[in-house]
Amino acid sequence: LGDLMTRGTNSMTDQQIRDELDRLKATLFFGGGGGGGRGGRGRGGPPTGRSRGSVGFSIQAKRDTLPAVLKILQHVLREPLLPADQFDVMKRQRLAGIEQTKTEPSALASRLIQRHLAPYPKDDVRYVPTIEESIDRLQAATRDQVVQLYREYLGSQAGELAIVGDFDPGECLPILNDTFAGWTAAKPY
Repeated sequence: LGDLMTRGTNSMTDQQIRDELDRLKATLFFGGGGGGGRGGRGRGGPPTGRSRGSVGFSIQAKRDTLPAVLKILQHVLREPLLPADQFDVMKRQRLAGIEQTKTEPSALASRLIQRHLAPYPKDDVRYVPTIEESIDRLQAATRDQVVQLYREYLGSQAGELAIVGDFDPGECLPILNDTFAGWTAAKPY
């Protein structure tokens, strides 16, 4: 979901987002639990890691460009296009990546440990699927399901925000207040 959200908004194309982040020498990274994908837009930097069933974003920016990057994040959060063509591209890329892990000892060991430490039933968001189950789930996933997930479960009623470093609260807080004001999910967290 996070990756697809950064692939275009009602007011910015995928390329415009990348170009603007490059111009600002900033990054916007996303990470989510349960989806398996991590990546980012813009220039270098670490992907974020989040717990299963969550979507998270991480920004790296200078003091003077942070407000502009927060505005980009606002567009990504509140008006994502979730483009079907990009969903199909991402799905193929993720399937290829999962297929490669079928024979990688470190990936197999990591998955086994995760499954052992999180013995949840298959219908629990915290369940760690086998590689074969991950492939089956990804093949069955549709863009409509992702759109439904965004519309029903994303909102500002539960979340965390941390800004670390040199920034101007007077410039950043109004943007964040505007971003989260009135944004509620249809279903409870």
